[in-house]
Amino acid sequence: MDEIYKKLSEEIKRAIEKHRPKTVLLQLPAGLRRYALDLADEVNCEVFIWGGSCYGACDIPKFNVDLIIHVGHNELINKLPI
Repeated sequence: MDEIYKKLSEEIKRAIEKHRPKTVLLQLPAGLRRYALDLADEVNCEVFIWGGSCYGACDIPKFNVDLIIHVGHNELINKLPI
């Protein structure tokens, strides 16, 4: 696996270990969606993969899950409690 996948996988696993959700929505930009199924297979919860748009922090979908993992280009300054 390449470095981008490894870093993404580590960050997602860390978020899931911290929050212990039963359901997760994974929202990736188009260039990273090729990793979505592999990432979903690595975690121990039900994962929904968002296939819609991903234009940044203003484009977080409304979806009834325990945790939304939104992967963007920059870290949010004011992180939203989701």
